[in-house]
Amino acid sequence: TTATAKGTRSYQEDTLINLEMSQGTLLGVFDGHGGDEASKWMASNFEKYFDDQCHRGIESSFRVAFGRSEAFLGDYNSGTTASVAFIPTDSHDVYTAVIGDSPIIIDTPEGYWYGPDHNVRTNEAERAAAIGRGGAYYNGYIIKGGSGLQMGRALGDAFLGSVLSNEPEIYLVNANKFMLIGTDGLFDPAHYDFKKAAEDVLKCIEMGDDAQALVDRAVALPTRDNVTAILVKF
Repeated sequence: TTATAKGTRSYQEDTLINLEMSQGTLLGVFDGHGGDEASKWMASNFEKYFDDQCHRGIESSFRVAFGRSEAFLGDYNSGTTASVAFIPTDSHDVYTAVIGDSPIIIDTPEGYWYGPDHNVRTNEAERAAAIGRGGAYYNGYIIKGGSGLQMGRALGDAFLGSVLSNEPEIYLVNANKFMLIGTDGLFDPAHYDFKKAAEDVLKCIEMGDDAQALVDRAVALPTRDNVTAILVKF
C-alpha cells in the first residue's frame, strides 16, 4: 500500500513510485526540498534509467540510474532524497539504495533492519565527510556561502556543489514480514528521536495498519512536514 499527504504544509514536495517491471517491483520515495522540481523529476524518470541497465545486475543498475539522475539534476537548486527498493518477482530479497534521510525499515528473521540515514545532525560520519568536501556545520546544517541542508547526501541542490555526495548506499536484505519506506515526516522530522518515533510506527504496522493509516497517524500528531509511506507486506 502507498499513501501521501501534505500535512500542515500548503505545498507538497514528496513523490513516490510503485512500478511493476518484468523482473520485479521498483519502489521509491523522494522527499523534495527547496521546491518539488527534483523530486518530481525522479518520480517521472528514475525507472527508465534503472530498467535500461537491469541486464547488468541490480546493484549496477542502481549505480548507473543514480549517476544519470544526478547528471540531469546537478544544475537544479531544488533537491531531493531518494530511497529506492527493488524486489525480484516471488522473492523476499530486497535491494535497497538510499541517498538522504528518508528511512527504510525492513523486518528480517534477525529483527528490524534500519537503512542508512545521511542526516548530519545525527550521523557524525556524514557530517565529517561533508566538512571534508568543503562545507561547514552550523546549527544542524551543512552550509556553504550561507545556505544549508540537514543532509550530507542528496540529489540536486546545486548551491552546495561538491559539498554533497550523490553516491547511494546499497544493501541486499532478506525480508521476513514487511518493508517500510517513508519520508522523515512519517517519523521525526527533527531527527532528534528517530528510534522512538520508529518504535511507535512499527507497533502500528504489527497491529495491521496499512500505509494510509500510518500517514493519517503522522498528520494527526501533527507532523509539520509532508508525509509519504510505502508499506510492503510479504
